[in-house]
Order: sequence, then C-alpha cells, then structure tokens
Amino acid sequence: MSHSFKVRTPPLSILCSTLIFSVFTLSGCGKSASVPDMIKEAQSYQAQGKDQSAIIQLKNALQKDPGNIQARTLLGSIYLNTGNLAAAEDELHRVLQSGNSGGKVEETLGQAYLARGEFQKIIDEIQPNPSSPPDQQAGVWILRGDGYLGLNDLTHAQTAFDTALKLAPKDVQAQRGQARFLLAQGKTDEATQLIDQITQTNPNDATAWIMKGDLLRSHGAPPEKVLSTYQQALVADPKSGPALASLASLYLAMGKIDQAEAEVNTYNKVLPNSLMGKYLQALIDYGNKRYLVAQDDLDTVMKSSPDFMPAILLRGLTALQLTHYEEAQKDLSRFVETFPKNNYARKILARIELKEHQPQEALKTLTPLLGTEQTDPETNALAAQIYTDSGDFEKASQVLALSAQKNPQNAVLRTQLALTLLATGQENRAISDLEAASKLDPNYLQADNALALTYLGNKNYDKALKYIQLLINKNPKNPNFYNLQGAAYIGLGNWANAQTSFTQALALDPAYSPAALNLAQISVKKHDIPGAQKTLESVLSHDRKNLQAMEALAGLAALQGQEQTYVDWLKKASVANPSALTPDVELIGFYLQKKQEGAALDQAQAAVTANPNNAMAMELLAETQLKSGKNKDAVATYGKIVEMNPKSSPAYFRLAMAQSLSNDSEGAITSLNKAHQLQPENLDILNRLAGLELAAGNYTEAQSLAENYQRSHPKSPEGAILEGDTAFQQKHYDAAIAAYAQAQKVLATTVGEIKLDNALTQSGKTQEADQHIRHWLALHPNDLVSRNYLAARDLTENNDKSAIEQYQYLLQKTPNNPIVLNNLAYLYLETHNPQALATAQKAYQLAPRNPNIEDTLGWIYTRQGNPQKGLELLKPVATQMPDALDIQYHYAEALIQTGNKDQGRRILEELVNSPKDFPQKNEAKASLSHL
Repeated sequence: MSHSFKVRTPPLSILCSTLIFSVFTLSGCGKSASVPDMIKEAQSYQAQGKDQSAIIQLKNALQKDPGNIQARTLLGSIYLNTGNLAAAEDELHRVLQSGNSGGKVEETLGQAYLARGEFQKIIDEIQPNPSSPPDQQAGVWILRGDGYLGLNDLTHAQTAFDTALKLAPKDVQAQRGQARFLLAQGKTDEATQLIDQITQTNPNDATAWIMKGDLLRSHGAPPEKVLSTYQQALVADPKSGPALASLASLYLAMGKIDQAEAEVNTYNKVLPNSLMGKYLQALIDYGNKRYLVAQDDLDTVMKSSPDFMPAILLRGLTALQLTHYEEAQKDLSRFVETFPKNNYARKILARIELKEHQPQEALKTLTPLLGTEQTDPETNALAAQIYTDSGDFEKASQVLALSAQKNPQNAVLRTQLALTLLATGQENRAISDLEAASKLDPNYLQADNALALTYLGNKNYDKALKYIQLLINKNPKNPNFYNLQGAAYIGLGNWANAQTSFTQALALDPAYSPAALNLAQISVKKHDIPGAQKTLESVLSHDRKNLQAMEALAGLAALQGQEQTYVDWLKKASVANPSALTPDVELIGFYLQKKQEGAALDQAQAAVTANPNNAMAMELLAETQLKSGKNKDAVATYGKIVEMNPKSSPAYFRLAMAQSLSNDSEGAITSLNKAHQLQPENLDILNRLAGLELAAGNYTEAQSLAENYQRSHPKSPEGAILEGDTAFQQKHYDAAIAAYAQAQKVLATTVGEIKLDNALTQSGKTQEADQHIRHWLALHPNDLVSRNYLAARDLTENNDKSAIEQYQYLLQKTPNNPIVLNNLAYLYLETHNPQALATAQKAYQLAPRNPNIEDTLGWIYTRQGNPQKGLELLKPVATQMPDALDIQYHYAEALIQTGNKDQGRRILEELVNSPKDFPQKNEAKASLSHL
C-alpha cells in the first residue's frame, strides 16, 4: 500500500490555537533624554505598530535605570505580543524577583507560559492574590483554567472557570473560558450556544466571533458562512490581527490565494513588522507551493521567536513537502508534545513516521485518537495503513471493517478495506467491496481505479476494460485512464487499439511519460528504435526534465550497445532531477560492473551532495562504499544515517552489517542491540544479534535474548531454537537437544528438525538421529531441505546406498539442480554406476563455472580412462583452489596418468606430508608408494 500523501494547508485556527491569549498589538520605538520620556515614546511607537522601535527605546531606558518596573513590564508585554516568548518570560521574571510586580505581571507571565505550552508552570507559579480586585483575580483563574485544560485535568479546569465566573459573572473572558471548557468536554452544542450568547450581548467581541468561526469551520460549515463570521470579527475590531489571520487561512483553504494574500497585506499594514505578519506571509508562500521561500520566511520568524508554535508546525509541514522527513518529524513531534490534542498535527506526524519506516512509533502517535466514538474514518484508515505496513493485515482489516460498519456510506473506507483484503489474498471479498464503493459514490474514482487494476493484475482484461471505460466516462480528460486502457488492450493482444489509447493519453498531456513509454515499447516491438526515440524526445520537448523519458532513452541506448550514450542520458537525468536517485543507482551499478569503483563513489557522493538530508541518498553512498571495499567509510556513512534517523531500526541494522564487515564485532553488537530495542519483533535482527554474541563467546547475553523472546513469544519456536544454538555452541549437546525438541513441540519446522538431528549426531546418538530424520521425512516427504541434509550426511558417512536414494528423489523433484546432479554423479562413480559420466556432464552444462562440478567431471574422466580431458578441467580448478586437498589429489593423478609423473609426485608428497586430513589421503599414500 502506498505511503504517498498530500498535506492540506492547515486551518490557521489550528496554527494559532496556541496563541489564543496572545494579542498581536501595535508597538513602536524612539529616543528621549529621560527614562519617563523614553517610556512614553516607547508607548507611542507601540501604538503605531513599531514593535522593534519600542523594544529598542525600552532597552535604552533600562540601561539608564535597570530597576524601572514600568519599562521592564512593558518590554515583557511587547515581547509576549510579538511572540518572543522566551524573552518575555525573562523580563517578567525579573519584575517578579524585584518584589514590586505592579499587579498584572503574574497574569502576563502566565500568558507567556500558556503560549509556550508550559501548563504546569501556570499551575505552580501563577496564583490569584485575594487582595486584588475581583476582575484581576478572575483573569488569573481563567489562566489557571486554561493551564488545567492543557494538562487534560478537566475537574480542576471546571473549578477554575467556575470561580472566575463567580468573581466576574459578566466578564467576557470568563465566559469564553467556560466555552473552551465545554469544547474540551466534547459538548460542542453547549459551547456553540454560549459563544452565540457572547456575540449577541457583546457584538464587539472580536475574539468570540473568531471562536464561532473556528467552530463552524471545524464542523464543516459552508465556507461562505465561516467567512461572514470572521468578517463580523473585523467589524467588531477592524485591526484584529487574529481575525485577519483567520480570514487569510480560510481563503487559502478555499484555494483563493489572491484574497488570502490581500488579507495578509492588510494585516501587515495594521501591524507592520510583526511576527504574525511574517508567519502569515510564510503561510501564503506555502499555499502557493513556494516551499523554499516559505522555509526562508519561517527561519526569519524562528530567529525572533524560537518557541512560536504555529511557525514550528508550518515549518514541519514545509519540510515535509520538501521531503526533508527528519526535519519534519522533529518539528511535528515538538508541536504534538506541546499540543497533544491537536489531532491534525498528530495524524501528519504519524504519516511521517510511517514514511520513515517507523510503524511502531506511528501507532504510538496515533493511539490517543483510536477506539473512541469521535474517531474519524480518516484516522481509522491511517491506523489500518500502519497495521498493514507492520504486516498485521488481520488487525488492519478489523479496524477498517469496524469503521466501514459505522460509516456504511463511506466509499473511501470500503475501498481501503478492499485493498487490505487484496493484500491478504482475499480477492473475491475485495472485489465485492470495491464494487460496493463504486456504487456508493459514482463520482469516486479510486474504487473503479482499484477494480481496473485488480482485473488487470489477474489478467481479466475484458472486465478491466469495463471499469476503465467508467473511469474515462467520469473524467474524459485524465490521460492515466487511457494509459490503463492501452495496457488492457495489450493484454488482449490488440496492439492497434493499445496504440490508439496511448496516443489519446499523449494528446491530452504531451508530457505524460507513462503513455510515451508504452508507445515506445510498441515501437521497439516493431523494431522501430528511431520511432521509440522520437516519441520519448517529444515528451522532453514539453517537459525537458522528465525523468522517465530520459531513463527510457538511456534504456534504448543500452539496447543498442551504446554505452556512452547510455551514461550520458543517465547523467542528464541525474542533473535535471537531483532528488531522484534512480539514475544514480543505474550509473553506480554500471560503474561497478565495469570495475570503475572511483566513478561509482563519485556518483554516490554527488547524490548525497544534491540531497544532503536524504537518508536514501546516504544509504546509496554507504552501499557503494561497501561494494567498493571501503568498509570503514561505509561505517562512517551509516553512522550519519543513524544520527539522521535515531529511531530507525533498519538504519542501526545496516550500520551493524557494515561494522561486521569491518571486523568491529563489538560495535555491531551495540548497533544490533539498538535495532532490537526499536524493533523487538524482527527475527532477522534477533538471529544476527544472537549469532554475533555467540561468535564473541557472550553466551550469557545470547541466553538472555533467547529467554526474553520465549517469554514475549511463547507460541514461536525461535526463542527455543536460539537457546538450543547457545547450548550447542558450548557443546552442551543434551541441553541443545532439549531446547530444539521444545521448539519442535511449539511449532515443528524444517530448521528445528535439522538442528535437533545435528545435535543428536554430535552427542553420539547417531542411531537415534538417523531414525528421527527418517521419521520426519516419512511424515514430510516433500521437505527437500531436510532430504538434502540427510543425503549430504549419508554422503559424508559413506552411506552410499541411502545417499543415492535421497539424491535420486531430489532429482525427480528438481531435475535441473546442478548440485544434486554433481553429488549423484560422484556417488555413481564410487559405486561403479555407468550413469556417472552422463550425470556429471549434465551438471557441468547447467553450471560450467562451478569448481566443484568441474572437479567431479574431471575426476570421472580421469578415472574412466580419459585423463587428458580430465586434466583440462582439473588444472584451472587446482590453480584456483590450492587449499582444496581432494582437488589437488585429483589433479596429481591426472598429471601422473598423462605422463607428468614428477609434478604429480611433488603434489602427492605435499599432500601426504600435510598435517591436514582429507577423505582420499590413504589413496594418495598408496599412489605415491607405487611411484
């Protein structure tokens, strides 16, 4: 199932939700001789919207009089209003430490804490003063109520808001706080009713109108109704920054970029040089898909206010669009940690984690949204995708089936359920659900598309054409559907209609490369290479950077043996599409095949330079380094990948493999342990880790791995097998036998059977081992792996009759298996079976470069009176494998029989005097004595 997803521009109400209590007011700057005059001038600049000028003037005042409470309080307030939350906290803390707070400083500091999501600090530090006026006390209680809401402590939140209302029953802020509490309880209707009362009794309360607009928007109200509500907020306060921001966001969501930009321009006139204005400009650039420009805008915002959470969210979304997944994950994680109830951000973060191959992290992120009455179909669909990527198709199907049951008219859910069923091989049920989804929503194309692809996949081309025609009827200007139609016609062998369909696709979109590729393939089939080139070059005339067309032209060059042209096209594709790695992969593979390791490394490094934050590019470099023998360089590269993806189990696993190749067993064990912690279910990681621990003699660690796995997976044999391996490695054969037997009780497998038989053999219980493996094969006659194991064991133990029976059975099942033929030929030779030579010749025909097969055939020629032919085969093998003593013996005999007795004698003397044994050592001694 695909992971690709398109991120919608988020409603600004979401992005600004962290700043409900931060009012982006007008600010300013100036100079004066005395401190009071400086403060007055700062207030004047603030009123004109010149925040930076006001800040400079207040800093000048504080240089002259560091203890001036009024200047420092105002400076803290301006920092808060402009979003520089850390600086606001610092200044307000200094005021409090002076012991002369001036009344409302605690509340202002609390607003800074709220904007930063530091809810516990509000509860711990911001306390109401009983001697303060009731309205000030109410303001503090409202603040504490919002702090409790942030901590999800609804009981204390209710007490705080109720207290605020008792102190100031007509206070609009207290009423709005009560509305937020009702929303947190899920009492949307009551909250809406209360907000309506506020707007009726206080029509000039811009914040209440914005809250109402946000509510309408979250409930899917028509955009025009939401628009009029936000506009009412502007009527109440023409200079309301949040109202202008909300309008800009709504226009963006409606696709009205020009109107959105107009609202932002108005905002910047009302509040020039403000943090929110810069943020809104980034939002406009994001909406216009100017992601790099938006990134620069956000960098400017973050320099002024590194804790401005809406910008952090937008920066994460921008990084996502630029495929900088690690940066996106960091920002979205930070945002969700601060605002855990922001469902939009939580779902996007889960999708990113899924994209980064972290399904367990994705599920952890999404879990708070699952299993409730409020869980929406989109969330269930995402959860199903996570389960699918984890290989848990049953759980995915359960989630989707339950969601589809609750939303029977949702065509999207029925379609995804069908796709999950397809993944589990339940094609009939899947088709039934897809057909139902198609009927539920006649305008929904994905169900028909999935049906068409399903029928194409199972080669039912007539039915595929039926659904493709439906797609074309619904959207006659979509070139993809004509391309599918052409594919179906090819399946039916109707090349003329296929060509017509592909041509129609290109008529609709001359740069549509899939149809061009198919047309080019038809030309190639007709041996019309120039025609294929012309088609592909036509695509490039409309889209000069088209990756698929360039790669196809490279393929045509390769087809004609034009290596330089092949390389040139791939280089062009790489330069034109630096983020696409497929040309780099092709080029690197070509260079490695040509033994041009330097060129391969240069290409891989160029891919990383073009994509410095792309883990896949880094992996390509690391793989190239390994294939070029630069193992230590590969370790360094994989180390960087791990730094980029510290929660990626595959990254640690690949680092461990590189460390193993660099003979760094300790480092490999450390990396595999991290991989295992992140992905404890992965058996490949477990087995490799256990293997390294055993190789290093770390038996206690290996035993611990085995026991932990058995406890967590009592129905899996893997833990018991690992325990058996640990005992076997220490030659504790009885313990190994017991563990392997336990594994077979849990789940009988071929691996478990062979390990048990081998342990019995090593412990001296050969008869029991033999009976055991033969009984297994009687129950599982087509277990070719176990049969091959028994045949090889019989061959080693000179049990020729049984070995021949096993290999003959294997040959019936796999008649073109060269290894089986080779071993059988050797046995025929030993038992004087006339089929020896023919059997060896067939093995040699199937695998002429296998040295063991060459040795067998050469030895048979030598033994059967044709030593010259035997020598021709044995000489290169003996040169290639000087340490294979049995092959050296065969070579020596061929030399002697062809008249080269001196060289044969020298080889035999070396073999006889060698401290190493080999099966034919006695024959070598006898031959030497005859000489």
